[in-house]
Amino acid sequence: MVRDTPKVRALRGPMRWLFELTGFSGLCLPPIGIWLHPDLMSWQRAGHAAPAPGTAADRLLRHELQHWRQAQRFGVIGFYARYLAGLLRYGYARHPLEIEARAAAQDPPALERRPRRPSPAATHQHTIRRPPPALKPPHAHHRGTATTEPRR
Repeated sequence: MVRDTPKVRALRGPMRWLFELTGFSGLCLPPIGIWLHPDLMSWQRAGHAAPAPGTAADRLLRHELQHWRQAQRFGVIGFYARYLAGLLRYGYARHPLEIEARAAAQDPPALERRPRRPSPAATHQHTIRRPPPALKPPHAHHRGTATTEPRR
């Protein structure tokens, strides 16, 4: 079972070296926790509960938290099975779980940006439908028929 709130720790020792070598900055290992590069952990050292919105640390933490939520959704074994199968099938960049995590890390988050549409029940049920506008004839200045005379 995956806890609701993961422990967030700084990468240390060989893990930090491996991540610096590969260029990755974070790791989510459900049900154990989330690790971030120490350079991105200044918010925690300062005693804050979360990084400042819009920072690299904020985006990375939201990315890794999305993986945590995926593990809650699929279960730990299901998450690792889907992740491994997706890596083999799609690679890292096109992996569906990574695409979902990158979307969660957008600034501002993709779900908050999307305007909500009112439900059909909340709108007028008696809307008047207008016929589509009639097609207009092509103008003389469409491609291939333009004149070379300057406008006056």
